[in-house]
Amino acid sequence: MKKIICTILLLICILSTAVSAEEFKFSDVKESDWFYSDVVSAVEMGLINGKGVGTYCPNDNLTYAEAVKLAACMYEKYTTGKVTLQNGNPWYKTYFDYCTENNIIYKKYESFPFNEKATRSGYMEIFANALPDEALEPINYVPDDSIPDVLISDAYGGHVYKLYRAGIVAGSDAAHNCKPASNIKRSEVAAILARMMNKDKRVKFSIGEEVPKLEIPEDAEPVPLPSEEPEQPKENEDVPENYPTFKIVSQPKAVSGAEEDEMIQYTVKVEGGKEPYTYCWYTRARYNQLAKINENDYVVGTNKNTLSVLYNIENPLSDSSFCCEIKDALGQTVKTNYIKMPEPPLVMNIEQVQTVMDQKLFVGRIERGSLKVGDYVVVYVKDKDIYGGGRVTKITMFNKNIDEVNSGDYCGIVLDNIDMLVPLGFVEDSYSQAFIQKIWEKNGFAIKLPLRAQIDAPVADKGGAVRFEAYVAGGKAPYTYQWQVINITLPNPEYQNIYWVDNTTSSITFETAEIEYVSERFYRCIVRDADGNEYISNESCITPSSTVYIVFTSHTFYANHGDDVEMQVKLKAPIKDIPYIEYQWQYKLQNHSDFKDITPADTWADGINTDTITIHVENADFQDNILYRCKVTLPNVTSFTTDTYQILPENVVICKHPKNVTGQHAEKVQFKVEAKGQNGPFTYQWLIQTPDNEAPLRITDGFTWAEGQYTDTLTVAVDSKKLTSDYKFSCIVTDANGKKTYSKEAYVIVTEAPNVDLRDSSESKSDMIVLLD
Repeated sequence: MKKIICTILLLICILSTAVSAEEFKFSDVKESDWFYSDVVSAVEMGLINGKGVGTYCPNDNLTYAEAVKLAACMYEKYTTGKVTLQNGNPWYKTYFDYCTENNIIYKKYESFPFNEKATRSGYMEIFANALPDEALEPINYVPDDSIPDVLISDAYGGHVYKLYRAGIVAGSDAAHNCKPASNIKRSEVAAILARMMNKDKRVKFSIGEEVPKLEIPEDAEPVPLPSEEPEQPKENEDVPENYPTFKIVSQPKAVSGAEEDEMIQYTVKVEGGKEPYTYCWYTRARYNQLAKINENDYVVGTNKNTLSVLYNIENPLSDSSFCCEIKDALGQTVKTNYIKMPEPPLVMNIEQVQTVMDQKLFVGRIERGSLKVGDYVVVYVKDKDIYGGGRVTKITMFNKNIDEVNSGDYCGIVLDNIDMLVPLGFVEDSYSQAFIQKIWEKNGFAIKLPLRAQIDAPVADKGGAVRFEAYVAGGKAPYTYQWQVINITLPNPEYQNIYWVDNTTSSITFETAEIEYVSERFYRCIVRDADGNEYISNESCITPSSTVYIVFTSHTFYANHGDDVEMQVKLKAPIKDIPYIEYQWQYKLQNHSDFKDITPADTWADGINTDTITIHVENADFQDNILYRCKVTLPNVTSFTTDTYQILPENVVICKHPKNVTGQHAEKVQFKVEAKGQNGPFTYQWLIQTPDNEAPLRITDGFTWAEGQYTDTLTVAVDSKKLTSDYKFSCIVTDANGKKTYSKEAYVIVTEAPNVDLRDSSESKSDMIVLLD
């Protein structure tokens, strides 16, 4: 509630006219004077108290000191309901200090011209700030630069126009001249004080014809636009949603074999979340609980991403399962798979080879480990030129058949298929290089082989038959097989089981289709032995025997301005027939018909003559819808081009802003915005910037002349008298994640109708001249 209510002020003014001559002390102010009632009102309000003893001096000019006092008293009266300010030393000091404290005046005390006569522009500068803006609301139409002798750009112009528009002053003549350099009499000031403090006394007028305004609902909500200053990056709140997904990208790998007293390393790698990460290695205790591993003579790095464990029979971890738990700075945790130390490898020194009933009997001592009937072993006897593998069918010791032998036992073993060649890679993948080197130096040895599997890469053209064969050794028979295929050109690819072969089949055979070559399809086999051990084979794909194919990869990339995007050409071809390949990357804007080669001068691209190009993303990628492709040239083969690649915005980006539109009175015109982004669907909110509002307003259902304010297209009814170019339209686009972007502004250009109508003419349009009124 305002401190001074207009009705009370009016009552004061009415009562002041009834003040008797005895009560009114000014001898130079008579009831017949035009300013009598204004002076009485000012006295009643405590704003003035005369000049000298019993005089008001109405014909004297107002001084700056008096203007400061009046401004201070008006402000205190309006904000508190009374005037309590008293003279100081000098008398105007109290009022000046009050004005500076309340931002009414800003000049220094020493430089203020207190005793000089106030000019009209000077006192208006002070009085324009003597009341809050809410008390000086405009009631008059006074356009900028319409006062004949005052421009809005003048130093005092804004203050003068503010008082004119509020009806406080109306000028010195019929043309509303201000006469800014002239002085003002105290009698005139009394009238101005009355208008300042009493809205009913304000003067209503207009300078020129007021332009009709567009109908804007009173409850229209303003929307502050983002600052033109570059947006500073905001610190991420420490919540997981503001960070990449915290996950393990590399599990610690189990080791199949090791040398005694060899240090084995198990490494885990994570990404995402918030760094730093903390690592803690645990062993599985009773009831599946975790027990922290403490560093000792056998274990190092229990709080790091790499755990080093001594392979030694005395190590307590030898028979335990262990894992690593990783925690990020946000408290998120992930845990690796459980792993175990490798079993002690079997080493049997072969001293002699005997032939018994067409079977070879290998005789020697078990140097370490143990051996059972059914185990798969690899034997090597240098002087007999024997190398191969097979399953142990018989163990003899002291002419007796037994099922198991252990370290130190002297025995003989018989294998079921010694002629079976075991890939050296199987052996090297099972044990450390030091271990393999050591036994390779022996004349003869037998070592146990864990479960291993391998498939080869078949070669065939489209329509030919191919066969994937799983070669398996080690473990314990019988085996089961699960064949799988993956297409990594699909989004979120995963291995899928192949169900048209049963799990006892070690091979798959089928006729090839083009998809094998234009996509990245890989096959593998999961082999399980009779003890439940599992081994995943290598991945393999089909290679064409003669035709060259371009592998289809993702052609849509999502990025933001400033990111780098890599695009790659992948070929499937008989490599032996292609000594070299030439690449030339090209680009095309949406409104261009032809592709252009990207040259070294185009600094926004790297690797333009390789199979992989890096694009430094700019806004043009989104606004011009730039397309990319690669021209591939192979020797003795016709050149061909890839499909097109395109970069789309990850966060919402406006690709086409609304444009200025033209329309005639009563027509409907449209503004359209086009947005792109990975996180659709988008929502739209159209805005209007009016001449009377500092911030744009939301266009809602209350705007009866607008349609589609929540879509990508705004329809506006043209009003030739009201809809001027001062009204600007824009749109806020928001994606599904709440990211916002603001369009540029556009406006309506109102045109007159042409004096001919092409639609009704039989003449050729090319022969017509259209005249505008």
